[in-house]
Amino acid sequence: FRFAFEEGWRADNPAIQIAGPGRDKRLPKTLTHAEVDGLLTAAREAKKDTARTTCLMELLYATGMRVSELVDLNLADVDETAQCIRVRGKGKKHRTTPVGPTALGAVRKYVEMREADPRSASFDPEALFVNKHGKRQMLDWCDNAYEYVQQLDQEYSNWLCIPKSIRMTSIKPS
Repeated sequence: FRFAFEEGWRADNPAIQIAGPGRDKRLPKTLTHAEVDGLLTAAREAKKDTARTTCLMELLYATGMRVSELVDLNLADVDETAQCIRVRGKGKKHRTTPVGPTALGAVRKYVEMREADPRSASFDPEALFVNKHGKRQMLDWCDNAYEYVQQLDQEYSNWLCIPKSIRMTSIKPS
């Protein structure tokens, strides 16, 4: 219609009232391989809860799952034989996600450490990740597990001098 209007073939342009397409959506910023390696190394060298922190970070990177899905994992969701994890996602939908041997090793090490704890009999028997009181939520220094993982990422990115603002979508395989 615009062409016809500009050429004088039409007296009006009825398409002028139609909104055009919106802006293109930008892809999330991701970390470089070196930055991700630095975060995983920092998790392995953490002074506190090393096995749990390493397991959290390895699973986040290996699977690309959301933090809410990560902290909702149960021990029964991890299948070492098939090298996969059953994830409960949004809308109560389930999916099976493959997991590499490094992340599975981190899970194994964390579970062994957790079972060796003398208080393990009082721990939540289903939850994969528990806090020092044996509850599913990790209340170490944040109100909930999501904030816990966000704080870990921010702490390690500051320590490694990563200039980017880290979000969970940044820690995904590329």
